[in-house]
Amino acid sequence: YSRLRIYPHNMLRENKQIATAGADRISEGMRRAWGKATSLGARVKEGQCIMELYVNGDAHLAAAKKSLKSACVKLPGTPTIKVVDWNKPSP
Repeated sequence: YSRLRIYPHNMLRENKQIATAGADRISEGMRRAWGKATSLGARVKEGQCIMELYVNGDAHLAAAKKSLKSACVKLPGTPTIKVVDWNKPSP
């Protein structure tokens, strides 16, 4: 199964500015500059786990790695994929 460890709760807003002639009569500048909600974002620290995937068998592991690599392309930065074997006892 998969588990998303970090969910984007922070709302990103944009205050659009008009940059044409006569814009000072139309726009209000920085007055009431709250802006419209454009998307959501999450604050992630370096090395923090974003998503967990639990699979059985090597065939499923290859498919899970492939799907995680395609998901990493859509994320900003350079996320890494770390494989942990839960059957091994930790030292």
